[in-house]
Amino acid sequence: MNIGINCCCLSDRVNYGFSILGLFFKRGCVPNVVTFSTLLKGLFRENRINEAQELFRKILREGMCELSVVTYGTVIDGLCKAGNTAMAIELLRVMEKGSCKPNIHIYSSVIDGLCKDRVIDSAVKLFAEMTEKGITPNIVTYNILVCGFCNLGRWREVKMFLKEMMDCKICPDVRTFSTLIDALCKEGLVDEAKDILHLMMERNVVPNVVSYTALMDGYCLQGRMIEARNVFDSMASTNTAPNINSFNILINGLQEDEDR
Repeated sequence: MNIGINCCCLSDRVNYGFSILGLFFKRGCVPNVVTFSTLLKGLFRENRINEAQELFRKILREGMCELSVVTYGTVIDGLCKAGNTAMAIELLRVMEKGSCKPNIHIYSSVIDGLCKDRVIDSAVKLFAEMTEKGITPNIVTYNILVCGFCNLGRWREVKMFLKEMMDCKICPDVRTFSTLIDALCKEGLVDEAKDILHLMMERNVVPNVVSYTALMDGYCLQGRMIEARNVFDSMASTNTAPNINSFNILINGLQEDEDR
């Protein structure tokens, strides 16, 4: 029945999942933490934030199951993605005081929420708290902070965290490089972004469609259509298929170039 609920939630049919929950009681079965965690995730997936919060409060109030770090993580991640980072932080503090301690995934979700709220200094403070508690950041955590600083144009901090990554033996991945390429292009530093693309290849990190499309967009914004087309054509060398965004950027750039 838990598998059935999960299938309904993944199909954006969480109401059907609650129908299956009714079968638990009809059959005399006791729903467990997996059951409720799945339903919570389904509600957040459908952006039914208030209902998810009410279900979570009911689970706590009535002691319907022993909550796990996955349950807390589901709620915290859902709240952050819904823009309710303040409530997510409150729940994080509750976890820190209880027996079910937050893990790296939960801290990363809250740090991501703070970065998206553009309060990145608070995100860095939480990052420091996390490391002081002995929780080791991973590539996801660093990518979140690098992206946050890139979006604010705070390049000194970007370099600092990239250096810290390397010192911790955490190698930048395709998302790290793609974030840098996109940020540099938005700043008009397209040649520097191209150097990052070459650095990726030197480090045997294969660029993806996001990497190429970001660089194409940078060239198009500067009216350098020949170079943009060359980037588009070079995608084939890494067996990377362009997506609709790649075509739209190139078509729009060609149109604007013709209008000039």
